[in-house]
Amino acid sequence: MTSRQCGAAMILCCLMMASISARAADGPASGVLATTVATRSISVADLIEAYGTARSASSGTQTISVMEPGRVVRILASPGQAVVRGAPLLDWEQSPAARQAWEQARTGSVLAAQQRAHMVLLLTHHLGTRDQLDQADKALADAQAAVDALKRTGADQANRTISAPADGTVLTIPVSQGDRLAAGAALATIMSSGGIVVTVGVDPARRLQLRVGQTATIMPVAGGTPVAGRVLRFDAILNPRTRLVNTDLAVAPADVLPGADYTAQIAVGMLQGWRAPHDAVLQDAAGTYLFQSLGRKAARVPVKVLATRGNVDIVSGALSPSARIIVDGAYQLSDGADFREAAP
Repeated sequence: MTSRQCGAAMILCCLMMASISARAADGPASGVLATTVATRSISVADLIEAYGTARSASSGTQTISVMEPGRVVRILASPGQAVVRGAPLLDWEQSPAARQAWEQARTGSVLAAQQRAHMVLLLTHHLGTRDQLDQADKALADAQAAVDALKRTGADQANRTISAPADGTVLTIPVSQGDRLAAGAALATIMSSGGIVVTVGVDPARRLQLRVGQTATIMPVAGGTPVAGRVLRFDAILNPRTRLVNTDLAVAPADVLPGADYTAQIAVGMLQGWRAPHDAVLQDAAGTYLFQSLGRKAARVPVKVLATRGNVDIVSGALSPSARIIVDGAYQLSDGADFREAAP
């Protein structure tokens, strides 16, 4: 090879190396490939989420009893049955001793009335005294008071049908046909139709945010249509079993099924924050954070998650409204790292 050819080869080699260097310089930019979204403020309802069960309110349950001894003749209803006011629950028969007490009181009243009438006649013929008439009046009043007291217990009815005092549902009938019971023994428990609540357990850390009358959205755990409710009352102590605060939500009786499980969202105010995709919000030993784009560099911003709505977090923090939030690829970044934004 001549010296001229050698020189040409060297020049060609240099040109090729320069071309390779130029291609490398013009190649892909360094940094993680990432997607971004605009930083936007958002206002949403502040919700307390809780779980619970539909049940009778403490003021909506009534225990039925008879204030005299007797026997259950026949049971006409069963637990879980819906009843209307006046619906028969069971037949009741007065005990012989109770019947005897009633007859004694009744005949005693009749006798006292006859004795008073006789005393009036004697006084008219000057054969009696005013004191004797006063004593007869007192005896009649006492006898009539005894009759009235027994009437209030139903003692004047040897046999009767015990009926539902209001529209509702039979919760319990703790007796059997033929049972002989003492006065005041429970015969049935009725849950009135207007006495149904959904009792949920609220995190004690959020109890101070509760107010009577706050609105709630209630959803059956098994699925179905959400129903509206409101806070009726809440406890001032923890439930010893669940370690939560029992909170009663008033609902329309037709909207819930006693004994069924429900979730509730109680609106306790409004939250102001930044809208961030859930994938953009990260966490490490230093706390919760996300990345915003400053030019082509990632800037770490500490945040606090206020609430989550689906795949979106509402966060607070010193975000720049003009910078974008880095989403996909954020987990590969560090503060000040370069990144490349993916094409939209």
